[in-house]
Amino acid sequence: MKESCKDFFRVYGMNMRITREFRGLTLQQLAEISGYNREDLSTLENGEHDIYMKNSIKIAKVLDIDYPMFFSRSFIDGDKENQSFIQDDFLSIFAENVHRELKMKHRNQTSLQVGEHLDASTISRLLNQRNDNPVVSTLHRIAKSLDKDIESLLRRTAL
Repeated sequence: MKESCKDFFRVYGMNMRITREFRGLTLQQLAEISGYNREDLSTLENGEHDIYMKNSIKIAKVLDIDYPMFFSRSFIDGDKENQSFIQDDFLSIFAENVHRELKMKHRNQTSLQVGEHLDASTISRLLNQRNDNPVVSTLHRIAKSLDKDIESLLRRTAL
């Protein structure tokens, strides 16, 4: 599960490009529909820059794709037609799953900052949902610190 941010963004960008092309959209069309800058979309697809969570959710919604799947390494093999976007409180789900993982591993929030050099206040704000729009790389770093992938931490789990 140990993957660098660079690899992570390549996967995200590739999944975004595959979905856009599957939907028959050009970068320009996606830019017009999403309100996101065409050049920024291009750098995202090339895995060259970070994105705020709300923007990545908006792009998933516009492309009508399951948001957690955007982060999946098995995305290419998935059935994109049956992976429609479903609106949810993804940050809340992420925070709940991180808390659950920490509890199961008998760890605390401070253990997250040590492994991935995250700022304690950033982690606290995110997990207590006082930061409602983190950059996706922060989610990746937290997931990596827990040896999990973002996709699983963005999905509701049965208790």
